[in-house]
Amino acid sequence: MAETLRMLREEHANLWQLLNLIDAQLDAFDRNESVDYELLHLVLQYCQSFPDRFHHPKEDLILERLRERAPAVAASFETLENEHKLLAEETNRFADRVEQVVQDSQVPRTQLTELGRAFVTSYRRHMKFEEDVFFPAAEKHLEDGDWTRVDAHLHEPADPLFGDQAVETYRRLRDIISA
Repeated sequence: MAETLRMLREEHANLWQLLNLIDAQLDAFDRNESVDYELLHLVLQYCQSFPDRFHHPKEDLILERLRERAPAVAASFETLENEHKLLAEETNRFADRVEQVVQDSQVPRTQLTELGRAFVTSYRRHMKFEEDVFFPAAEKHLEDGDWTRVDAHLHEPADPLFGDQAVETYRRLRDIISA
């Protein structure tokens, strides 16, 4: 398996864990229990930075190679780049709403939970499509040389949350995930 694909699958698993944390906080919110807004803020801060800077560009490289190798197959994935932009917008909307709650703005409970649930659902649906359809198509149609070219672009810094050494910003979140 290509190193890029291995990394992408690992990153999806990591993102899934974060979505589970959001779900748990939204469930607590629905039950009128205490919500850890700092935790939500950290998760959303990570989701606002890591995927667009490091994760999605890897997927875009695969799509680029697929366009060259199997244009007809690649055509069925033309919405992926737009979906990445829409996910970023949805992440920002939810993060803004959480920030409003933290700043004691009057935010209807249903609005926060609806945005949060939509965010989690969209992210999960997107990753599932990539795992079930996009990645297998890439594995089927790309050749070793294509993967070598894609893997050559893996000169990125360590993941600030899930890498060998979490940066201080995400230390608390890392501790919660590891528990």
